[in-house]
Amino acid sequence: MVVGEPQILGQIKDAYDIATQTKTSGLILHRLLHRAFHVAKRVRTETKNQQQRCLGQLGRCGAGQENL
Repeated sequence: MVVGEPQILGQIKDAYDIATQTKTSGLILHRLLHRAFHVAKRVRTETKNQQQRCLGQLGRCGAGQENL
């Protein structure tokens, strides 16, 4: 994720909550935003998992170099 994305996503969620409470969001917006929230969560999860794998691999490489 890009720096600042969690804050932007939070602002969108807050605006959507207000729109839902005031009944000013329609079906299309509802579907669009729920899909966007789902995708954002998936990106966060997969990016975090990928970063952890890369860091783990770097740790193994670094441990091997110490023995040289």
